[in-house]
Amino acid sequence: MLRQLAEVYLEETAEEKPAGALRRVAAKFDRPTETIRTWLARACKEGWLAPAVKGRAGGEPGPKLLVYRMAHASGVAAPEVGVRIPNDETDAQREALEQRMYDFAFAEDAGKLWEDLRGPGSE
Repeated sequence: MLRQLAEVYLEETAEEKPAGALRRVAAKFDRPTETIRTWLARACKEGWLAPAVKGRAGGEPGPKLLVYRMAHASGVAAPEVGVRIPNDETDAQREALEQRMYDFAFAEDAGKLWEDLRGPGSE
C-alpha cells in the first residue's frame, strides 16, 4: 500500500500538476488528509519516498521504489520475491537476466546505504 501511495503522490506532485496534491491523494485513497500525511511520513521512513526537502513541494522516489521499478521493468514480479533465472533460457537470455540480477543487487545495496546514512536516530 505504501508503494501505491508513493506512486500516486509522485504522480500528483509532478511539475505540471496544480497545487493541492495532498487533497487529491486523500480523495483517491478515500482517507482524510491527516491520514495521508501520516502514511506519507511512513512511506518516507520505509524508503518508498526520498526524504522531503524543506520548502519544496513534491517528492522523489526512495530507494525501495527505485528497486521496485527496476525489478518490475526487468520482468520480476516484485523485489520482495527475488530474482530467479529459469534453467530453460538460452545463453543470451540467461546473460540478460544475470545482468538484471547485478543491477537489482546494486539498487538493493543503494537502498541499504540509504538506510545506513539515515542513521539510528532518524526514526
